[in-house]
Amino acid sequence: MKHWERILRTLLVAAVAWPAIAVAAVPAAQIEADFKALDGYVVMQQDHEILIDLDHKSGLRVGDLVTVLGKSREVVHPATQKVLGKLEQVKGVLKVTQMRAGYSFTRLLTPKAKIRRGDRIRRYGAMRAVFWDYTGHGRELYQQLKRGLPDLKWRDYQTDQRNRPKQVAADSLQPDQLGFVLKADGLQVLDTEANLVRRYAATTAARPPTALPRAQASSKPAPAAAKPGLVNYGSADALGDLGGAIKMADMAPHGAGPLWAVTDGKQIRVYRSGTRLDLVYEGRRYPDQILSVKWYAPEPDVLYIVANAWSEVENRPAARILSWQSDRLQTVKDHIPLILGAFDLDGDGRPETLLGQEFDPELFYGRRIKQLTIQGGKLETGRPGIELPQRFAVVGSRFADLDRDGSPEAIFVRQGILRIYSGKKVLYKSAKQMGGTLSVLTYKKNAGFVDFMLASAFFEVSPVTADIDGDGLLEILAIASDQPALKAPGISNRIKGSRLVVLKQQDGSFVKGTLGEPLDSAVQGLSISGRRVLYVASEPGSLFGGDGMSRLKALDLVR
Repeated sequence: MKHWERILRTLLVAAVAWPAIAVAAVPAAQIEADFKALDGYVVMQQDHEILIDLDHKSGLRVGDLVTVLGKSREVVHPATQKVLGKLEQVKGVLKVTQMRAGYSFTRLLTPKAKIRRGDRIRRYGAMRAVFWDYTGHGRELYQQLKRGLPDLKWRDYQTDQRNRPKQVAADSLQPDQLGFVLKADGLQVLDTEANLVRRYAATTAARPPTALPRAQASSKPAPAAAKPGLVNYGSADALGDLGGAIKMADMAPHGAGPLWAVTDGKQIRVYRSGTRLDLVYEGRRYPDQILSVKWYAPEPDVLYIVANAWSEVENRPAARILSWQSDRLQTVKDHIPLILGAFDLDGDGRPETLLGQEFDPELFYGRRIKQLTIQGGKLETGRPGIELPQRFAVVGSRFADLDRDGSPEAIFVRQGILRIYSGKKVLYKSAKQMGGTLSVLTYKKNAGFVDFMLASAFFEVSPVTADIDGDGLLEILAIASDQPALKAPGISNRIKGSRLVVLKQQDGSFVKGTLGEPLDSAVQGLSISGRRVLYVASEPGSLFGGDGMSRLKALDLVR
């Protein structure tokens, strides 16, 4: 098989089958293995986290729920006095947030529970399980799981169907409930806060694939034949205009529709993207240069925007944190002398961790990085809860568990190179062709001198991760661009064209392909929602004036 044919098949082999799923068939044996009981003990409490003695070697994964068990009650036969079993009492529920060799960090989901050193724990032990079947064909799967996972307290199938919500929300589950939600595209398992714990894609039914009805067919022209390393889904649909040249954009899922925070370098706007694109907030113009925006969600339904800015007067970073309140932004903290980034470390899709990186006049992105939390409107600092590689930058980066070992890898773009690290170990390093951004800062390296030197810092768009080909493993989707060979401080960064690059881990290495058609603009925001890739295509104004223009576009991952 030719090299490009192997890449093409590996990257998106399942794409043509997605529309053909008729009945959701999910791997019950894999589910039983992922949720089997693991026993251990509470080790100690560290600040706001509880340490347990299980780790990835035990089979534990970040995002798993662990119950803290109280005294058990024996079930004794009244005639023979034989012990028939034990009734387990659940004192509290913990969620695994980080893992180390020999122990793991957890967060308490039941705040009133009194947890003590030495308490017995069990993964998913004695938790109530609800099974909501939105396909009408899930009774057999329910019976399989009920037999295979007897440690869970399963409710009656029919009762669950009568009581299932029309749409699963954060308050749909009780504090000690685990939610199994079956839909046509597969099974999702949700924790007590309705955050995703596991997802199992449906396999194709025995029925052969059928074409989409003409009434539902896309109006896009038929995609061209695939080139080596290219899977072509045709042209993207434009969802709406975002005004002038957007320098950075970031999306956050929201109940009423995804929210997009965007900046043109002077102000922050928020749009809601549903069936159409609506402007819901337009902020004042700031005196500082805004370089990037990122959503930060330390708790469910709690949203902040962290905006990196630059103070020309002080010649240093002047980041700010703003709280999203329904339809407006309120400043929580400004003039923060750090470079900020928000990250999803536990893989639930919510960027719950805030990191701040020191400013280094020589390198811009300094070596010291702190973890930040907001307590009563104040910033508290501590050590990062994850091992960070050298040359890491909190902008243009993401964490994701690519190999499903329970520990997320660091993926980041810096100086045109995409790197993937597991702890301090480098897994992949690209050629110098990745990234490409309109958000560029030119600053004085030695501002106090008469003969000062200029330097440039690039604020790249973070890669995203998703199971694009349906094999249960995450792929990386990142931006590559064609940029001028000559770059100099003070000269506007021009992007000749961009591409969406897919990286897939295979046989211990990474293979690369391109998703969709080449783009004739810069990409200043990138996200995946369901089976759609969403991106912000931004065209800067001309050198002789003009504001440029930007559009939010969507590329369907169904051919």
